[in-house]
Amino acid sequence: MEDARRSRGSFGESIAARLFLEKGFTILERGWRTRSGEVDLIVQDGRGIRFVEVKTRASAAFGLPEEAVTRRKLRTIARVAEVYLDKHGLQHLPRQIDVVAIRTDTPGAPEVRHLEDVGDGFG
Repeated sequence: MEDARRSRGSFGESIAARLFLEKGFTILERGWRTRSGEVDLIVQDGRGIRFVEVKTRASAAFGLPEEAVTRRKLRTIARVAEVYLDKHGLQHLPRQIDVVAIRTDTPGAPEVRHLEDVGDGFG
């Protein structure tokens, strides 16, 4: 079960990375980790840096993917983001947290929703 979940997560991160590349972003990191936690994707465009949580679900039986991104998770992403910004000397850049929600149980291609600037993290 764990391997299937990890595989689904990696699949979702690849979809999200492609989405950002198609929108003209540069992928800076995938799966960037600190002691405080992990950020699935770190991307940049001409306006700033986005720290992206990717949630992939095989069904809506336990809710929509984005519903799994709690306030606690947003705070963790914000802490990890601050470490990243400090480490790379990028504190001056605008930043936000985005969520990419993916459902793979939809007919045809997976359903992908990009929720921008979900807030809470950098208040």
